[in-house]
This record gives sequence, structure tokens and C-alpha cells, in this order.
Amino acid sequence: MAGSGWDSATAGLGIVVSPDGQTITRPTSDGGGTYAGIKGLAGRSKGKRYYEIDITTGSVGAADAAADVSGMLGGGSAISWGYLNAGSEGELYYQYGAGGGTRATGGAAGAGVYGILVDFDNMTAEIYKNGALQYTEIMNAPVDTELFPAVSIGTGASATLQTEEPFQYPPEKTFIAWDKPDSALGSRVAGLMQIEDVPVKRMLKAFSFERLTFDLDGGSITESKPLGQTISDETTGEYEIILRDGFPREVFLVAFDDYGEDFAANAPIEVGERVHPSTPNGHVYECTTAGTLPSEEPVWSTDTSQDQAIGTAVVRPTLFYRPEAHGPIQPEIIEIGLNIQHFRKTLALGATFTACVKPDGTVACWGSNYWGQLNVPAGLTDVVAIACAFYNVYALKSDGTIVAWGYSGNNAKAVPPGLTGVIGIAATGYGGIALIDDGTIVTWGSTSGSTSATDIAQTSGGYDHGLAVTSEGQVVTWGDTGNGKRNVPDGLTEAILVEAGAEHSLGLGSDGTVYAWGDNSQGQCNVPAGLGGVLDLGGGRFHSIALIDTGEVVGWGGGYYGESSPPAGLGDVVMIHGGYEHVGAVQSDGTIVLWGRSTDGRLDVPAGVKAKV
Repeated sequence: MAGSGWDSATAGLGIVVSPDGQTITRPTSDGGGTYAGIKGLAGRSKGKRYYEIDITTGSVGAADAAADVSGMLGGGSAISWGYLNAGSEGELYYQYGAGGGTRATGGAAGAGVYGILVDFDNMTAEIYKNGALQYTEIMNAPVDTELFPAVSIGTGASATLQTEEPFQYPPEKTFIAWDKPDSALGSRVAGLMQIEDVPVKRMLKAFSFERLTFDLDGGSITESKPLGQTISDETTGEYEIILRDGFPREVFLVAFDDYGEDFAANAPIEVGERVHPSTPNGHVYECTTAGTLPSEEPVWSTDTSQDQAIGTAVVRPTLFYRPEAHGPIQPEIIEIGLNIQHFRKTLALGATFTACVKPDGTVACWGSNYWGQLNVPAGLTDVVAIACAFYNVYALKSDGTIVAWGYSGNNAKAVPPGLTGVIGIAATGYGGIALIDDGTIVTWGSTSGSTSATDIAQTSGGYDHGLAVTSEGQVVTWGDTGNGKRNVPDGLTEAILVEAGAEHSLGLGSDGTVYAWGDNSQGQCNVPAGLGGVLDLGGGRFHSIALIDTGEVVGWGGGYYGESSPPAGLGDVVMIHGGYEHVGAVQSDGTIVLWGRSTDGRLDVPAGVKAKV
């Protein structure tokens, strides 16, 4: 793919780099020394990176540099890895040599596949030969580095750098490839939430440390930007917040306790809800047995080891800790997986056709072409996401603009002129939704209305209604109100994502609970009991689906064409789309699997077509 491969500028004497940048060869006789070196293009150095070099013929030697690293790999030094210090022009190659120690050259190794999995978080490297782990080594390298592979090949040798993404190698281990220059970057803050060295469960919210100016209703306001929230694990205290839009600048974190509701006479209270006294006493009271509060406020106990009966309910006194802010904190820049990018999908399903973004950034469409929805504009490239209305396609380009084609009625193609800064797209039945980098929403076509919220993190569209979730986890809705599809359940107060079916809606809470509301005529809102590990959701006409963390797809509801029944054996899925009467999934190698209504050839993926992942 673009940006991957060997750096031809570093090629030693006689080395020839293939036009696609992947393969290097060296003639049998080039008048040079025993070995000539070359390194790959620099990749990112956060988290885990795996790369491999397929030595197809001849031999490979050590890199022409030295480092005090020991280890054995067969009978010789088969592959080297290196890093480039950030902000420095100096290069340093680490090698895994035969016999260990400091070496400038090494013996030859035969043909085979040699790979290294580098974990920059834990500073370790796993070395593989033909898929078998040889050893694990502690790295002596700065975390703040750029990573590249490097080899020296002998005369008559050839080597190919593996850059297929994503890929599985070694077996049963899946990693993001070492070089992914066109992937979306994200950022995060993570750590432990403790009080007096004891892990606790608290709400944590991240805000921009510097005050930023935002446009609002024709005016401007200056405030800290909310960037995300989470709840720390009550057992370990661990927390992680993926910051909205990959916010790169300093942030501050605020930790909150849930102060609950004011005491109200004769009010019902459910398990887990909190209530606090009219006169603060440093405690809150969490319901352990549901019931009704008394007609008069009780004398509140402060014994945190004992439950207290109040009215017909039972509560447990808990110390209340005031909010605490910490900062400035510099976020860690990370590569975010597809389960984070719910608004930048590369597979989309219209009413009677299917579309996808291919790995090279071009678009493929198949199925019915009655309204020209298969007529991809000539020269369209650099597409990063796609969405489909009933008979339209909306392609989001890397420059933040949208290209539309297909049905002209209902203003379905009328993307607002000059619209830029788009970071995510979705579609309704006859219109589109754009998420702008300032956290606002723009709609067009027959989509009914929009939202004035200014901190949107993700959005989705049904037939004629829209859903969005803010960076604070609040669900906002707009459009048609039929079937109760805009009636967000009371329990969904901290949403991670929302997805719209035709006439129903779905949401995923921060605690992993899946919510469904709206039209339930065929059971599409009957979430399966015990459903957990959900990464993404999808909704259609009468069906719902969920992607879970095992790579499997779970369906429920009805449909007349088997929409709620994923194919047997379907797994290794990284992306889903609910469709209208057909459903789609993308596996980790880009393979597209479709099921449901098959007319018009909408399920017939063209030969050789895969989705970008």
C-alpha cells in the first residue's frame, strides 16, 4: 500500500528495489562486498508493531552497524530491526546476531520468513522464524522512536517486505501492521484511579487544558472542550479515555463521584441509584434493595459498613469525594482500530445495492443501478469512508470533502456547497449526515432537521431520523418521531455509540449494555439476554446485529430474507453494516460477507474486490 516498502535512498551497492517498493534483489555479481544493506520506511513506534521479511532466495546478513544485543536465530543473523531517534538524524541499527554480542556482519541464513513483533509499550521484541517463536528479547531503545526493518542481502538474494494490512502472523495473533500511514490517528489518556492507594470507581472526564473558541448560534464562546469520559474499574482503578478527534494537545482530567439525587419524599428508588441528604454530611446513599423512600427524611447513618433501611428501600452509606482535577497531561498518540471509527466505515449498503472503499482509496459498487448509484465518478480517489442512502452514495475524501452520486430527488445529492472539515458521514433514507471537525452536524436531503449540539463524537441515520452521541456520552436525536424511535431509554446516560435502524434505534452504554427502542414489530428491539463484549451495532428494516470482541456477529429480530441470521462460521469480523434488507460484514483481510435479500445482485461481491480495513 502507499507509504509502505523499502527506502530506495538507503539501498546499498547493487540492490534493486521493485516498482511497488516491496521487493529487493541483488545481482549475482555486482562488484560489491559480501553484503549490501537497505532499510524500510519508518513507521510509528507506539504499541505493538509486527513486520516480516520473506527471504525468497540466496542469503541475508547482518545490518552494517553494531549494537550490544545477543540472541540466536538459526545459524546466522537473518533480520535486523532499527529505529530513528525522534528529532535526530542519527540512525542506529539493532541486530540479532549469531552468537550474540556486538557485530558488524553476520553469517548467512537460508530462505524463509523472518519476523519481529516489537512491543514499544513493554520494550520487548519477539523474533520468529517461519512462524515459530525463537526467543523474546528485552529492548534497549527509547520509546520515542520511529520503527523500520532493515536487512543486508548477499549477492543473488531477494527479499520481500510484508505490508499487507491487517494480517494474521504468527497464527492466532492479530496486530496492526508496522507502517500504516493512512490510518486515522487517535489519542488517549489512561492510568489508575485511587483514593489513599485504594482503587475506586469514579467518573473521569477529559477537557482541553487551554480554553478554545467555538462558534455557537452566530456568536462565539470560549471554554474548555469536553474530550471524552469513562468510569474507572472498581476493582483495579484502571481507566482509559479515547479522546475525541485524536486531540493532540494538553488535557486535564476531572474525577467525579455520582452525588445522586436530592431526597424526595415517597419517591421510588431502584438498585444502584444514589440519593443524598438535604443537608450534606459527606456521604451518599446507594440503593441495595429497591423500594420507596419514606414520607419524611430520615436520620442518615454514616456507618459505611452497614446498610440502612429508609422507607421500604435499603441503602448503603458511601463516602462522597469532591471532584478533583489533574493536569496538564500530554495525551498519547495512538492508532485507533475500526471499532473506534464507527463513523468512518468502508462498507455501506443502500436499499438495492452495495458499495465499498477499496484498499487503494477507490470505490466499488454493485447491485441495482436504476438511479445511477453504481456510476462512480471518474477519477474519484483518496476516499476514506462511505455511506449509502436508499439510492445514493456519499464518499468522504481524505481532504474532508464529500462526493455524492445517484438519485437526484428529495435533494438527496445536494451536499451543501463548500462543505469541508468533515470527519465522518452517515445517511438517512434520502439524505446525508456529515460530522464536522468542530463537533457539529450538517444534514441535507429529506433528512428531517438536525441538532444544534456542538460536541458530537459519532452519528448515525435511520430512514427519516438521526442519532448522535456527544463526547460526554449524551444521546441526541432529531427527525421523525414515529414508533418512539427517538425516545432514548432513561438508562442510556453514558453512551459510547448509537446506530439507527429504519424505524428503531440502538445504543451501547459505557458499561457494555446494549439498548434498543422504537419499532419492535419483528423483535428487532429484543436484545439477546447476556449479550456482552459488543464493539459495534447495526440496524436495518426489521433486524439488528452486533459485532462482539470475538470477531463474531450476533443478530436478532426478523426480516423476510434471513437478515438477522449471520452465515454459519462467520468470524474474524472487524466491521459491520446493518443494511435495509441485506446485511454486511468485513473480515480482517478485507473480505466482504453479505447476506439477506439477494435480488439485483446486491450480494454478489465482484471478483477481487475487498474493503479497506
